[in-house]
Amino acid sequence: MINSLLDFLHSDPEFKKLDEACRTHHEAACKAQVSQDKHMREYLKWNCCKGALEWFNMDLNDSGDMAFTTLNHETCGEWIAEGAETFENRMAAALVKAGHAAERWIVNREEYESHAIDRENRREVLKKAWDEYQAEQQQEEE
Repeated sequence: MINSLLDFLHSDPEFKKLDEACRTHHEAACKAQVSQDKHMREYLKWNCCKGALEWFNMDLNDSGDMAFTTLNHETCGEWIAEGAETFENRMAAALVKAGHAAERWIVNREEYESHAIDRENRREVLKKAWDEYQAEQQQEEE
């Protein structure tokens, strides 16, 4: 015997299927959003590193500290350029990953919203049926 509206709703296979689809797409959208946020933080991290590298000012000169090493400004300049390229590549990769996560979020969010509307429509139909069932039960008791 069904004692509550919730039990009645979940006894309907179509409502149950729509409810599960809503749950699945909502969870997938949440995971995609977390992934997107993570990759955007990565992008910002590498962008910050690139910015720091661009503003890096070696306080060495050829007559001072560099005189005792094999380093020179040309070598350091090459290393800085290579580092900037590495950071740019990592930034690009992070943006691509964030974009893919955003696409997954959009798809899952749209699916969730579509199923949520269908679930609500089905709920209204089942609610009317439940109300009729309750009215019949009350008439039988009287």
